[in-house]
Amino acid sequence: MHSPPSPAVWLASCYRQGMTTHASTRIAVSSWQGRVSPVFDVTRQALVAEIHDNQAALRTLLPLPDDPLAKADTLVAAGVDVLVCGAVTRPLQGRLAQCGIQVHAFIAGDVEDVLAAWLANRLGEPVFAMPGCCREKRPRGSDTDGDRLCQCPQCGREISRQAGQTCRDLFCPACSTPLFRS
Repeated sequence: MHSPPSPAVWLASCYRQGMTTHASTRIAVSSWQGRVSPVFDVTRQALVAEIHDNQAALRTLLPLPDDPLAKADTLVAAGVDVLVCGAVTRPLQGRLAQCGIQVHAFIAGDVEDVLAAWLANRLGEPVFAMPGCCREKRPRGSDTDGDRLCQCPQCGREISRQAGQTCRDLFCPACSTPLFRS
């Protein structure tokens, strides 16, 4: 079992020297048998692509450790800016966000098709939604009875959301952590 690091160690592990610019991005797509791994927390590898001028220039397979939280450290060490994956637990998604990694979760499909869709800003299309996932039906956590509060698990800040919005799709304006339903 992985014990949580101290805040100083955590923040230090999230710091990356030589952050990429807008012209260059490193994207990781969780991979299992050529498809997006259904659960990122247990995936053993990710396809990492170096993106230059909206083209995937270099692709490598990155082995990932068994420990879910150590996966975030591995992605940080590899200089990953964006992660595309299937399901991911909230603690791991929060850790990735703390490390500055943008997460596109609940995605399904062939890894190369998903990478091409990300490059073309088409990941929101229903064909890339996990079966039974929020994009095929009303989003989990949505409602029709007006505003609700979302809370940041990192700093405790509460944010109001609109009807039809999910807390999971919102990020804390103070610390960029994914929000949860209060």
